[in-house]
Amino acid sequence: MQIYVIKVQTEGLVNVTLNHVVTVPDTVHISGIAALPRNPRTILAADPIGGRILRINTSENIVSVAFEHAAPKPKSQGNATANGIKGLKIRGDHLYFTNSAQRLFGRFLIDANGTNVGDVNILARLDGNDASYDDFGFDNDGNAFVAVHPSSIHKITPEGAQTIFAGGANSTFLEPTSVVVSNSGKAIYFSTAGKDTGFPISGGQVLRVQSGAT
Repeated sequence: MQIYVIKVQTEGLVNVTLNHVVTVPDTVHISGIAALPRNPRTILAADPIGGRILRINTSENIVSVAFEHAAPKPKSQGNATANGIKGLKIRGDHLYFTNSAQRLFGRFLIDANGTNVGDVNILARLDGNDASYDDFGFDNDGNAFVAVHPSSIHKITPEGAQTIFAGGANSTFLEPTSVVVSNSGKAIYFSTAGKDTGFPISGGQVLRVQSGAT
């Protein structure tokens, strides 16, 4: 597994160049990356199969294990694509994550180096076998907006109260995958994977939903 570090020049014409490549050994793929607020050149990255949170110093190309825990790990089940962590974000002193296989949304208290300093706090869970969490984003009040397969966006408050924010059983949302909240907090943007089985086949989407914030 490799992580590509790019350089973005924003003055004048936007220019993107490859800076260097960091090799991540003993890892099949990464699902979720978050920069440490006090050291943004060091990132935490989720190994969704091994259930590990990796610490990657992108300046010195040093990879280590920040911590391991049962909560980020996958579990044995029929859905081979639901393999542990799908989203990873740092907010305040907490590392938030979704686990697609275990159908949970939780957080760890971490120190400045990204090491967990407390047990996991499970904020929300999904019922049923058809739904699973994917990536997510936060608004300024700490509410999480989470992409949920197969067709909805859920809102989870800091206290863990969960509601369907948009979409649902009869929605045209085709497998939501990732969410970004606008800087103003007035809109939620999210991507979908599309539908490649059955008829009709549809491509992915980028959609916008008003949040109702003032």
